[in-house]
Order: sequence, then structure tokens, then C-alpha cells
Amino acid sequence: MMGKFTESFPVMLKGSKRKVETMAKKAIADVSLCKACRLCVGACPKGAIEPLSELNKKGYEIIRIDEEKCVGCGMCYTMCPDYVFTIVKEGEGA
Repeated sequence: MMGKFTESFPVMLKGSKRKVETMAKKAIADVSLCKACRLCVGACPKGAIEPLSELNKKGYEIIRIDEEKCVGCGMCYTMCPDYVFTIVKEGEGA
């Protein structure tokens, strides 16, 4: 499953070819797709993504999103080469 946004108001982040939705609120991670590159950890301006030592089925360490810190900015979605992240309206699931 490819990461996605759920709103209908796309905008482009400067320098990105991916669309980012203006009404997005929270990030959800499909850790089964994660390959532990940690680009999302460095990209998150709120420090809402933390690396864990837990492994996914592929044998890679995974990440966790602190829902209290996440503001749904989409930086993790933009940086992730493996489409781990989905950005949804607050209160929605993947």
C-alpha cells in the first residue's frame, strides 16, 4: 500500500514532486514497509517520530509516531522513500 493523503486540497511542497494536502492532521505509519532509513526522524520538525529497536517482519528496526506531538505537516510522508506514511484527518484511521 502506498502512502497517501486523504484531503482534496493538494498543494506542492517546495522542491517536492509529491502532493501534500492542506487539511491533513496526523501521520500513520505502516511499519511493515519501514526499512529503517530514519529520514523521517530527522525530517520531523516536532520530534514526533522516534526510532525503536523492535523489528518488523523484514528484519528492520521500526519507528513510532507520538500522536500528541504530530501536527500532520507531512514532512515524514515527503521524505520517506518507502511510502510508510499516510496522512489523515485527525480521528480517522488508515
